[in-house]
Amino acid sequence: MSLIKVQNLTKQYPDGETALKDVSLEVKSGEGIVLLGANGSGKSTFLRCLVGLEKATSGKILIDNQDIVSSSKKQLQEIRKKIGVVFQKFNLVNNLSAFQNVLFGNLGQSNKGFWSSLNLTASSEEREKAMECLARVSMAEFADRRTDTLSGGQRQRVAIARMLMQDPEIVLADEPVASLDPRAGREVMNLLWEIIEEKGLTVMCILHQLDFALEYGERLVGLQKGSLTLDRSAANINKKELNWLYEAEKVVKNYA
Repeated sequence: MSLIKVQNLTKQYPDGETALKDVSLEVKSGEGIVLLGANGSGKSTFLRCLVGLEKATSGKILIDNQDIVSSSKKQLQEIRKKIGVVFQKFNLVNNLSAFQNVLFGNLGQSNKGFWSSLNLTASSEEREKAMECLARVSMAEFADRRTDTLSGGQRQRVAIARMLMQDPEIVLADEPVASLDPRAGREVMNLLWEIIEEKGLTVMCILHQLDFALEYGERLVGLQKGSLTLDRSAANINKKELNWLYEAEKVVKNYA
């Protein structure tokens, strides 16, 4: 059964730019997908539509048979509880501790809201869970440190712990290692995929590193100028075959 079902998704902006063109895709529960494509191909817009941060112009996005496109604000909040997001730029609150940032992952699940996430009214169970999430990403010893004092790799680990705090069924990762050096990037990718596999999560991850895409992805999906042009098993494709996805970007650069 498909956990995510995208049908004829189109996103057009008021200025007439079309970011996504009639994209259809189905993702089974537990599947690991890497999303590829040149800059401007529509990858990030696609993920933002999946979580309801961008409103689709037309089409359907079914998450566990619930349509994000036609959902009310309240319904969308319920759907989002199933979706954890890991961003390229971490999206942490810099002047708060790692521990407090992880508690923010409980915002959608708890009726206590913002103040609970600042540890002012968080229950002992919530605090214990937050520490367990930090421990899982080897960041428990940095729980009281402000996140703006941490390295890039450490900050992304805190972001992953925050995602874990949410108990999602689906993980959407938008270039999670693009801001990291190669060593830290490898460590974060290993950690993220270990967690995804041990919890049986469904993942859709944007990557530009083709070596990583082939190593970690079970299935590779490619976009070109907003259209889906690749959908194949990673076992049946090689790096050379993926280069054509980026030819459009090279042409633009040559004429820039």
